[in-house]
Amino acid sequence: MSAERAGPHELRVLVLPPAGGTDSDSIGKTLTDAGVEAVFCADADDLCREIGRGAGAVLVAEEALTAAARSAVAQKLSMQPHWSDVPLILLADDAAPGELAAGLTGPFHPLILRRPVRQEDLDGAVRSALAARRLQYEVRNLLTEADRTARQRDEFLAMLGHELRNPLSAINNAVQVLNRVGSPDVEAAEMREMIERQTSHLTRLVDDLLDVSRVSSGQITLQREHADLNDVVAQCVHACEAQVAARRHEMRVIRWPSPAVVDGDPVRLEQVVNNLLTNAIKYTPAGGSIEISVEVEPRPPQGLESCGGPQAVVRVRDTGMGIEPEMLGRVFDTFAQADRSLDRAQGGVGLGLTLVRRLVEMHGGTVRASSEGLGRGSTFEVRLPALAEVTAGSRAYPAAPAATPSPGQQAVKPDKPLRARRVLIVEDGPDARRALGRLLELWGHKVELAEDGTRGVERAIASRPDVALIDIGLPGLNGYEVAKRVRQALGDRVRLIALTGYGQPDDHDRTREAGFDEHLVKPVNPRLLSRLLAADAHPTSSAHGAGGALMLEMTV
Repeated sequence: MSAERAGPHELRVLVLPPAGGTDSDSIGKTLTDAGVEAVFCADADDLCREIGRGAGAVLVAEEALTAAARSAVAQKLSMQPHWSDVPLILLADDAAPGELAAGLTGPFHPLILRRPVRQEDLDGAVRSALAARRLQYEVRNLLTEADRTARQRDEFLAMLGHELRNPLSAINNAVQVLNRVGSPDVEAAEMREMIERQTSHLTRLVDDLLDVSRVSSGQITLQREHADLNDVVAQCVHACEAQVAARRHEMRVIRWPSPAVVDGDPVRLEQVVNNLLTNAIKYTPAGGSIEISVEVEPRPPQGLESCGGPQAVVRVRDTGMGIEPEMLGRVFDTFAQADRSLDRAQGGVGLGLTLVRRLVEMHGGTVRASSEGLGRGSTFEVRLPALAEVTAGSRAYPAAPAATPSPGQQAVKPDKPLRARRVLIVEDGPDARRALGRLLELWGHKVELAEDGTRGVERAIASRPDVALIDIGLPGLNGYEVAKRVRQALGDRVRLIALTGYGQPDDHDRTREAGFDEHLVKPVNPRLLSRLLAADAHPTSSAHGAGGALMLEMTV
């Protein structure tokens, strides 16, 4: 970057001469001859104010640095941004240069020139200082540009996620309708299953893409609690049963006989294990075997002593395609792909393992991959600090390794609602609106549709629904404004559910503030939606807070 990119005050040399001294004229002439703008300051306070406006370098005479002045200048210079190190030149006699430097310790490095100073030495010192300062401004602008690019990337990814999730939601709901009313023909059922499977695959790709971006920019905060990895693995194995059956894999699950408890976010830990299992299923040929195990090691093995303390370990082994030795060191890198063949039969964009590593590291753990080579399978090992006092508990598991679904997975079947509801759907996408409306009708609910925010408010006030499913990106009144007006008119008797393609943390905050009870990200798991529709009109759980939204990110 050239000097012209710096601001009007950013290449000035600020001078604090001795009071009544004779150096000012010679300093001024030297700087003027060098083509440098010099600003002479009356005292240390004046110097600090000018530093705040911008400086290329600071030139201070020894006599001007009283104890109070040293303290003020040192404090001001220490407050600079992390990229900034304002060059400081001290004009000193031979008396006690060490004392001067000691009084100005901090994140800067003063250059001491002994007097009498030759004009060419001062000129050279100032030119060098300004050259160093230009490099700092170059770094600053690069950092600013990087921040701007990252913001643009995150905004683009959020919009991309929204635009992809809307059609995925319509497709998913349409498939659910067809599963209920479609042809019983075996081939037709297989085609519906294929559409549902591929929709799920696309949804996972979108989720991974957005989550990698969120982790990289620090937008994911772990909701930590005591999490038993036995339970986490059981949940993930249950979720993958259909995929395992479709590929005729042999799945073996080995639980630790007592709790394997870590301090972690169960949702994110499930994401880690699910990504590893999905990877194993994807890259293991039909008829192969997959093993997932949980154990607690009282101390790390040799080579991992830095981990310290007991370790809870999850291993996923498969008999799949394996990993080339040169890929083992890069398999967790963003967009790294072990499968580079033109057919790309297994799909994926190389984000799942990147997300695994970053989430594991956020939990203070490590993950590594091993393989004996192509065609010889692979093993992924996740290590997390175990909570020894909890892990040493007495609860034991059955010897059988079968996975049991959690209460959340034993949800009410969508086609058998506990209670019929009057539901208003406010959605501007005609395909999504029609498919979701028909699905809810098949579940036994009475459904009313609105295509924009204004009609949504009117119909809500007129029909007084039990539940309103409201899209956020509506024409006219957006979903936030619709929720505020409906809440104001109907109070807590109506359950407001945000149904949207936006899933960033700020989006959850905004729906909570607008008065939504839940925030669901498209495409929504029909079982979970059915359960929410069966719930009371307005939740009293502390998870919501006053008019707050329960943050749920649901996918097929």
